[in-house]
Amino acid sequence: MAKRGRRYDDEPKLNMKKVFGVILVFVLIIFSIIMIRNMLKNDSERANGKIENVYYYAIYDNGKWGVMNSYAEIVVKAKYDEMIVIPNPAQDIFVCTTDVDYGNGNYKTKVINGKGKEIIKDYDKIEAIANYDTEKNIWYEDNVFRVQKDGKYGLINYSGKKLLECEYDSINPIYGIKNSLVVEKERKIWAFR
Repeated sequence: MAKRGRRYDDEPKLNMKKVFGVILVFVLIIFSIIMIRNMLKNDSERANGKIENVYYYAIYDNGKWGVMNSYAEIVVKAKYDEMIVIPNPAQDIFVCTTDVDYGNGNYKTKVINGKGKEIIKDYDKIEAIANYDTEKNIWYEDNVFRVQKDGKYGLINYSGKKLLECEYDSINPIYGIKNSLVVEKERKIWAFR
């Protein structure tokens, strides 16, 4: 009797490389289908105004500052002389500096949203609290603004809710430590997280 090939031997053996290759191809096909479906879903959500995972960046154009999102759409036209501070790149909250007098160091600030509308108005100044580590990497304290009214400082969150009344002489970060501040009132100093 003539030999009919290895696959007809009495003890069949599986070629594990081929089995693994077939499984891998099926997994890649399923992964590709899921990825294409998610891309189409994200495009339709974006078209319907349900944009997720958008990030905001300060831009500099013709000597002026503005804001652009991660889809390369201009959110705030470049019309500000000073760089716009974006305390949290995932939120459309921007701190703009205006009316700068370099001679005596006076300036005004305002907080606007992605539509260019001023959202917090009750204070003389509103500032994102900058902090940095030993390598001078800068970040802004989470969900908190330092506000000033009548020469005194307080804290609010990004939605404008008061966290500390404007009754402190200074509020500053503890450099290198996230979400830790030092407040001073009547020559007394407190640190809190």
